[in-house]
Amino acid sequence: MKKIVLVVLGIAMTAMVSCKKESPPPSAPEAIVKTGGRQLSSAGIKFLIPWEEGASHSDTPDGLFYESPFLKVTMGNGKLFVNTTNYGPVKSGDVVNLLNKGRVFVNDVERKPQ
Repeated sequence: MKKIVLVVLGIAMTAMVSCKKESPPPSAPEAIVKTGGRQLSSAGIKFLIPWEEGASHSDTPDGLFYESPFLKVTMGNGKLFVNTTNYGPVKSGDVVNLLNKGRVFVNDVERKPQ
């Protein structure tokens, strides 16, 4: 009887380990569930933007435009503007985090207006 219980437990553990869920492929824009935001990308730069109703965006190989009722983001020619305020240069590989209302972070460092 002990052997049968051990065999059944072994099979159950093996089944649990092998039943791994695969993540669905990312879509554009990618939803960021932990933060309530979305990820947009343009010119190799990732933008973490709050999820807001009525928002729209467009991007080109070297620029991005995002507009919602509370936030306007423009990036072109390597310069970042948030709500018409210049936040300086950004480059490929940077991560621009706008999830904290009224604050701009580039690569986890708070960026002050230029």
